[in-house]
Amino acid sequence: MDPDLQHLLQSDAPASRTALYLRLLYSPSCARAVHALLGGTESCAPQTLAFLKSIDFERLGLEQKARLRNLMYHLGEAFPCSWRLMDVDLRRDLVERFVETPSFWRFPGRSLPESFALVAWQILRERQRSFLADVVRLEGVLSGFATAPSKAAPWQNLAGADHECVATTAGETAERFPSQWQLLDDDSQLPTPSSAAELMARAPAPHRISLTLDHDGDIEIACVRLAT
Repeated sequence: MDPDLQHLLQSDAPASRTALYLRLLYSPSCARAVHALLGGTESCAPQTLAFLKSIDFERLGLEQKARLRNLMYHLGEAFPCSWRLMDVDLRRDLVERFVETPSFWRFPGRSLPESFALVAWQILRERQRSFLADVVRLEGVLSGFATAPSKAAPWQNLAGADHECVATTAGETAERFPSQWQLLDDDSQLPTPSSAAELMARAPAPHRISLTLDHDGDIEIACVRLAT
C-alpha cells in the first residue's frame, strides 16, 4: 500500500480524514484499496474506520467520474492547443493517470495545470509522442509562469527536462527550454491540428523555446531554431 495512504488510514486526526476523503473523491485506486481494507486485517484508526464504513462505494464511483469530467474541462481551458491535438481517450487517460500520482496531491507545479504537465510530459515522451509532449510542456510552463513568476520552476528538478530561468538584458524575467520541434507555427502562434501536422512533417532540429515576462506582466513566447 502507498505509504501516504497508509499514514492517512492509521491517523485519527480530522485533517487526515479530510485528506483521505479528498483522495477517495478522485482516485479509483485509492477507493479500491480502502474498500479491500474494510474486509481485511489491515490496521486502521478507529474513527477513520467508522467513517470509511459509512461510505457508499458505488455512489463514490459516480462521484469520481463526475469530478474527472470537471477536471478535464478545467485543464482543457489551460491547454487549448494540446487538447485539440489529442483525442478524448488520450485526454482522459492522461488525467486519470495524473490523479493517481503524488503530483496531484503535492502540487509540485506553480499551478495545477503545470503539475499536470509535469506528469503528462513524461508519459507522452515514454510513448514516443515528443512533439505533443513539448506542446503540453509549453502550455504548462505558460500557466505556471503566469501564476507565480517569482517561484522556482519545477522543471529544473525533473530528470531530462533542461530548463533555464534567466533575466534578460532589459531586466525582464524569462524561462527557456529546448525542443527538437518547432512548437510555434510560421505566424508564431501555438499550432492548430492542421499546422501541427505540417510542423511534425518537418525534420526534427534543435530549437529554443523562450517565455519572457515583460514589465507590463505580459508573456511573450518565442521559438528559435539553433545552429547545428
